[in-house]
Amino acid sequence: MELIQKYVYAVTKRLPKNQRDEVERELEANIADMLPESPTEAEIEAVLLKLGRPEALAAEYLPKKFLISPQLYGFYIYVLTRCIIPMMAGISVALAVLDGLDGGMSVFMLISTAISHFAFVTLPQGLFWTTLGFVIYERAGTKEKEWNPKDLEAVPAAKSRAISRSDSLSELVGAIASVGLILVATFITRGESLFNAETITFFLPFFAALIALAAAVTITKFRQKVWTLKLAIFNAAYNAAFAALSFAFFLHPNILNPQIDEILGIPFMEHSGNIIFTILAIIAIICIIDVISGFRKAFAKA
Repeated sequence: MELIQKYVYAVTKRLPKNQRDEVERELEANIADMLPESPTEAEIEAVLLKLGRPEALAAEYLPKKFLISPQLYGFYIYVLTRCIIPMMAGISVALAVLDGLDGGMSVFMLISTAISHFAFVTLPQGLFWTTLGFVIYERAGTKEKEWNPKDLEAVPAAKSRAISRSDSLSELVGAIASVGLILVATFITRGESLFNAETITFFLPFFAALIALAAAVTITKFRQKVWTLKLAIFNAAYNAAFAALSFAFFLHPNILNPQIDEILGIPFMEHSGNIIFTILAIIAIICIIDVISGFRKAFAKA
């Protein structure tokens, strides 16, 4: 019966969440009707082969008009979210940095330039060419490999405790993005840095250690694939380290550039205490939520 569970899971995971339970019950009943009382594995395989590929069956429960079929849609979204969008974001930042190498570009101008490149140049180009490539590939009628029920992936041991790919990468992406923004705001803006370069240099080893710890959490999540108590404790330790470093960084007496008021053209120093308090409060809330979420998933029922 494990093969049936794998097949049902392979179909329902491609459907909207509000459809999955109903389709799961319906599909299990249909398969049961097609099988004898004590089916052999060969008989089960024969029924599943008759039902066809899980992605094709899932497509029957979805709207019929689509640019990219359900057979490729999951992989298409994966390529966009894990490859194309991050790549285009990186290219946009690189283009903004190149634009600012001649000097005179403030940190806000640098950020706005990167956002502009991303929104109007790199992202549209990436989406267009990726989508076109998938459409051409599908319309070209490439012969598919013969499907075999034995190739079905295993059902996660505990769906409620399963770790998604985005969840696995969250700590590493967050650490790199946070450190990256600080470094860009310090060393790329040529004399118009928001932060004190000497203080940032002092914190560089701590930033590197934080990224290494985030990478360790990410690797552990990829390996385990489900939340456990040990992983929740490890995740809590990372969040504690992230929060501690954030507090030490933002509360350092020489963290801001003494000329920040002139750079921004506003009395920033006068309100810096409230701004820093707000930033630290947000960081603390995010870390607490992430820690609680990790423990809740670790103790969730399978």
